[in-house]
Amino acid sequence: KTHWSGWTAKDQWQLQIVANVTNGIDVDKLDYLMRDALSVGVCGVDRTVIHGIRRLLDHCKVVHGEICYSQEIQDDVANMYHFRAYMHHNIYQHPAVKGAEYMVVAALRLADPVLKISSKINSVEDYVTLDDRILCTITERAAAEPSNAQLQAAAAVVRRLEVQELFHCVAEADVLQQVLGNGYKPLKASEIVAKHNRSRSSVACSVQISESDVVVHNMKVDYWSRAENPLQFVQLYSSDQEDAPLQPASVG
Repeated sequence: KTHWSGWTAKDQWQLQIVANVTNGIDVDKLDYLMRDALSVGVCGVDRTVIHGIRRLLDHCKVVHGEICYSQEIQDDVANMYHFRAYMHHNIYQHPAVKGAEYMVVAALRLADPVLKISSKINSVEDYVTLDDRILCTITERAAAEPSNAQLQAAAAVVRRLEVQELFHCVAEADVLQQVLGNGYKPLKASEIVAKHNRSRSSVACSVQISESDVVVHNMKVDYWSRAENPLQFVQLYSSDQEDAPLQPASVG
């Protein structure tokens, strides 16, 4: 509700268009799901999902200050959440994708002391210049300043990224829901490093690692960002009673 401060009840639906904190259905999510389904060629699913997403856009309207969807497309609503979880599990959180992502982060951090990338968030004019070209800028500046160790290290990461010599996923493990609810604490890089370095002699390994060599990615794949079932926050309208939004108890 803090997001709606200063808005009248009849106008609150406007805050659900781009970043919907009520149920997570907004044009940003629908856009990237349609785009990415086509980009990665999700076999046998993309056309069905895209058709369903278009139906969401074609069968929504504002009722009592909230964006509601026709009861006729309640299965499409459920399928959208399922597809989001599918894309996160199989595409967005794929080890190769995360490896590339962390390499970009590493290159930016290494180059930041020289290029002052992080300071650009303080100015809208500077911030909007941050796009994929920043990686080319790192390479070009490194070539112009061969004695700058920070830029050389950053450019080396970019070169690895260009030839797909990605950071490797060395291990992964599932954490059961009951364990998460029993005071589970996410694993830290420092714990991995300490255990590896202590056990080097017993496993005949001479390589010592530091925290900068390890990235731990704790991932949660669900239907949306909160723990509750998002369907309970989606209002449906009936063609027979168009002015009375209904809250679905269960959707297909």
